[in-house]
Amino acid sequence: MFLNSITKIKKEYFAFAIFFILIAVFYGNTLFNGFVLDDRAVIRDNPYVHSLEYLPKVFTGCIWENAIGGCKGKTLHYQPLHTLTYLLTWQISSSPWFFHLINLLYFLTAVLLVFVFVRTLTDDFYLSFFTALIFTIHPINNEVVAWISTANDILAAIFVILSLLLFTKFRQTGSRKYFIFALIFYFLAMLAKEPTIVAVPLLVFSLDLLFWQKLNLTPLFSKRKRKKKATFRFSWDYVKLFISGNQFFRKVGEFFKKEIKNYLCFGAVFIFYFTIRNAVIGAFGGLASEVTHLGSFSRIYYFFWLFWQYIKKLFFPYPLIFINELTEKLNLSSFKFLALVFLFLAFWVFLFFAVKTKRKIVAFSLFWIFIYVLPMLVFYNVAGDNIFAERYLFVSTIGFSLMASYFLNYFWRKGKTLKYMVSLFLFLVICLSFWIVYNRNKTWKSDITFFEANIKQNPNVSKNREYLADVLREQGDIEGAKIQWEEIVRRDPNWKYVSHSYNNIGDYYRQKGDFEKAQEYYEKAIQASDRDGNYKSYNNMGALMIEQSQYLKALLYFCKALKVDSLAPEPLNNFNRIASMVASVDSENFIFLYMDVMDGQEFKKSEAQRVFFKRKECLYDSCFYVFSPQLPQNEIMLPFLIMAKAFPEEIVQVSNPQFNQKTNEIAISVDKKYQDRLITFYFPTCEGVYYEVATGD
Repeated sequence: MFLNSITKIKKEYFAFAIFFILIAVFYGNTLFNGFVLDDRAVIRDNPYVHSLEYLPKVFTGCIWENAIGGCKGKTLHYQPLHTLTYLLTWQISSSPWFFHLINLLYFLTAVLLVFVFVRTLTDDFYLSFFTALIFTIHPINNEVVAWISTANDILAAIFVILSLLLFTKFRQTGSRKYFIFALIFYFLAMLAKEPTIVAVPLLVFSLDLLFWQKLNLTPLFSKRKRKKKATFRFSWDYVKLFISGNQFFRKVGEFFKKEIKNYLCFGAVFIFYFTIRNAVIGAFGGLASEVTHLGSFSRIYYFFWLFWQYIKKLFFPYPLIFINELTEKLNLSSFKFLALVFLFLAFWVFLFFAVKTKRKIVAFSLFWIFIYVLPMLVFYNVAGDNIFAERYLFVSTIGFSLMASYFLNYFWRKGKTLKYMVSLFLFLVICLSFWIVYNRNKTWKSDITFFEANIKQNPNVSKNREYLADVLREQGDIEGAKIQWEEIVRRDPNWKYVSHSYNNIGDYYRQKGDFEKAQEYYEKAIQASDRDGNYKSYNNMGALMIEQSQYLKALLYFCKALKVDSLAPEPLNNFNRIASMVASVDSENFIFLYMDVMDGQEFKKSEAQRVFFKRKECLYDSCFYVFSPQLPQNEIMLPFLIMAKAFPEEIVQVSNPQFNQKTNEIAISVDKKYQDRLITFYFPTCEGVYYEVATGD
């Protein structure tokens, strides 16, 4: 007995050593890579992860707080453990290699826990070993392991496995302490990444369903009496039970009555997490994906198409692609769509067959895969602009590895010949995976190497070119950046964010002093900005107008920029600066301002009547003229540019325009000497028009 225990321990240590060596061999070259992509914003340039004085902000802030200027209503992600891991790592070293090392240690931890979990669940060494081995070498995990910014994916996997492991121990021993720790790790998993909110309870339920037989599903199926094996056949008895509602529903009721306390505990932990999340970022955050505008039919098509893409990637991960080009043509009546629906149904038939024939490992693996793929089939707004990405499959790979290992283990136990064939197969898979992963790691060395490699793979994905151009500009290669921007507008003029490229090309010519070319590209940017709500198009044009001393034109562009984003600091500061300059014009130069407003090219008289004179009140040396503006909701009046003219042609300087929001009235003060004369007022707006209103007794 003692010798068997020693042998068991030695086997496990041997397995752990193999996993350690494989991770070192597969991913050791990532230690020479730098910060790439989001690493710069969330680590290198993020002061909140540089000092322990910001430790409280781990839970009261968000990972993107510094980059986006806040959390509440601005992000979908509340992942405090994501921030915490960077904060603690930075205290030891700020070098990229050390962050990569921590990522590898996290990955090793996840691999070892996969082994321990499967071993605890099944008490099968080889099944556990094969599962952890495939999870280690699967190329689809490269993006998560090689990219520092996805450390939270690995952390989430660690805590998910720990929660399931301890729940398994709870079922095996009946000890409540294991259940309490399972809940704690469930909470930590949610603090690492949001999909675990639903995934862990569903996986716990599937464990209960398949391994602990807490709910007997026998009424769902019937067996044909055959000597060798059972075949899947839907039972009409189930229909009868469903209609009559006795035995089946009674068993379901008994199950939930008995287990409801345990499941409610998971619900209580979720409510606690949700309360914290809501206080920090709001219930559902801000931000939306590029595809949130899709209609119901499009979403139905993408549901089945994405499901197939993710399943296909688990089996055939090559080539590894960071941003996939979304060119799928949507057609619910096409043969392709019907095939996608058929493949989806086939997946569930296979799963039900596994349940029916009591192949618990296969059924649990399929449940695992689907549970973790499901959020990306439904919640596109979580995905940002990339609705299909390899990193979303990281935790699903555990389920895939378990299923593949089930079949490998089956053949492994069928004799020496098949054992040799399994060994040869694994050797070839390891070699092929190493070739894919090791070479892919090199592309993660820097932003430039990464995006150049991705552009070579997918030359029509504009996002890759935009990222590369931003990096080249940051490094001072403005000519190289301009080449990428021009490629974007040439290849994809209808891209949602093409206004960014037009803007950047306009900036390029503006810096060169070619104002005519700059204005041409800024105008193109303004035309395209309606697609993405980009205020910078107007702001940049306003800045160009200032350089040409066209201040009123600049004012209108800044005003339009603020209509797009009223809180944007750049146009707000620019608008206030020009408004202050205009409002402070002295009486000697007021005539020139009047001529610019009334006789210039910036403002045209509106044919519509939107401002109405209500009354005149004279007191002491001033008269107050009160008006009621009835402007469209999106039209903004410029009170500091309100002009007046006394009959016949005398310019009147107005002062102190005051707007009463409650009564929706604007009061304008003029010198009392004009009280008996007809005065015409002019009300300019951001739309480049003015409203003319004549007053009199």
